[in-house]
Amino acid sequence: IEQGVCISLFIKKKGLKNGIFHTDFWGVRAQKYDICLQNSINSLDFSLLNPITPNYFFVPKTNPHAENYNKFYSIRDIFFHSNIGICSQRDSIAFQFTKEELMKILYDFNSKSVEVIQNEYDLKKDGRDWKVAYAKQNIQTIGIDDKFIKQLNYRLFDKRWSYYTDKSKGFIAYPRYKTFKNLFLENNFALVLSRQLATNEFKHIFVSDLPFDQCFNSNLTKEGNYAFPLYLENSDNFIFNSLDNIEKEFKNAENKYLQHEKLYKNAVKLYKNLKNKNETDEQIFEEQQAAFEEIKTEFENIKNAYNSKSKNLDLNNKTIANFTIGFTKFIKSKYKKEFTPEQISGYIYAILHSETYRKKYSEFLKSDFPRILFTDSEQIFEKISVLGFELIEKHLMKKTFAFKELAELGNYPITGDNMVVKPEFKIIRIENKIHQRLYINKTQYFDTVPEDVYNFYIGGYQVLDKYLKDRKGRSIADELFHITEIIKTIYFTIEQMKKIDKETKDWI
Repeated sequence: IEQGVCISLFIKKKGLKNGIFHTDFWGVRAQKYDICLQNSINSLDFSLLNPITPNYFFVPKTNPHAENYNKFYSIRDIFFHSNIGICSQRDSIAFQFTKEELMKILYDFNSKSVEVIQNEYDLKKDGRDWKVAYAKQNIQTIGIDDKFIKQLNYRLFDKRWSYYTDKSKGFIAYPRYKTFKNLFLENNFALVLSRQLATNEFKHIFVSDLPFDQCFNSNLTKEGNYAFPLYLENSDNFIFNSLDNIEKEFKNAENKYLQHEKLYKNAVKLYKNLKNKNETDEQIFEEQQAAFEEIKTEFENIKNAYNSKSKNLDLNNKTIANFTIGFTKFIKSKYKKEFTPEQISGYIYAILHSETYRKKYSEFLKSDFPRILFTDSEQIFEKISVLGFELIEKHLMKKTFAFKELAELGNYPITGDNMVVKPEFKIIRIENKIHQRLYINKTQYFDTVPEDVYNFYIGGYQVLDKYLKDRKGRSIADELFHITEIIKTIYFTIEQMKKIDKETKDWI
């Protein structure tokens, strides 16, 4: 048994003292079996637990930083609106490397029958919320219009072409349009974070200025990526512009959420009890999970709006900062100087790239959205904010590197067909000189790629390895400059994280 297994015994009996008790077994499978066979509840050594807010863990927790960490500002309490990323349910259709490949799919879906499309694209299994007929109807209803043909962020540094509309259960199953339309606002972006981690280390922070897939920086279901936009469109159709709307929407959303929560719990129970699960069963359950997650997020946003009674928004502005009223008051009272949303986001981004922060609070970062510690010093705030916003701009690739900046990194010296066959990192000695190369095939490579750059992870992905493996069998002739920029960006990130840690390690 490699994966941790929990055995729970729930006892309800009159006169029995209430309590939660815990024990655990460590060792190889045979040892665990022996312990189970040779013991009973009465002979095992249990310890009494006292689960406390906010997480109520059913395992012993003695982290000395817990009290401090829980006083920090949760990301959920900083940002007013958030949502999980796009779920296409058919990535092979929804995300294409080139506009030409997307256009072919659109024309085929527009003109050919459902049966022909199913056969040509091997789409014989429809899902609950994505069907060939739904996608076809979406295209035929609004036409193949350039305004819906957009580049979206599929994976890290990896833009793909898609047909992006506000129609759920259309070409894309869950476009989350209410959230992601905000990323088409000028100079806007979103922080990208995971609610929980399946891995041990927190590296799950990035940024996007385009709508992004829910597996943007991790393909693990538990680590689904959430968007926290910096700005929101300030329009009458946003639910929190009117207190009357908030009250009405809150009651409707609460009823909807409670109904779906009951259905989802039943689905979880059925799925867990299902023997011999197949791919279709897993796909159906993942669709139910994604649908419930979207409803839950929508309800939490409306609940926050209702609790904040956010009714006095200035409708003369086209955009509003996506901060809660409570957080806005907190920042204004903490600092004499007024900081812009960009400065605040830069500070948050820097804190989440501090190695000291990541190690010190690693246990808490696994189980919920991060909490942010705000320094008492305005000078330190500004210094860290600058470092963080520089990192945001590099990750968005808003500013390319100057011609001579890091010019030695990522050179591509050998001509050829540029086909990705097998990405492979090699350290080679030639005439007493060490060369670090990232090969894409037997003869072509990117030269001077530091090993720590090649091994660098963001979220669940080893960035360069992931990017190239996703292009296996394709030519990267048109992407050579972009890949060199990624190499430089990762190198810059590593160095910037050192600067951030130097500024934060003594007090964070």
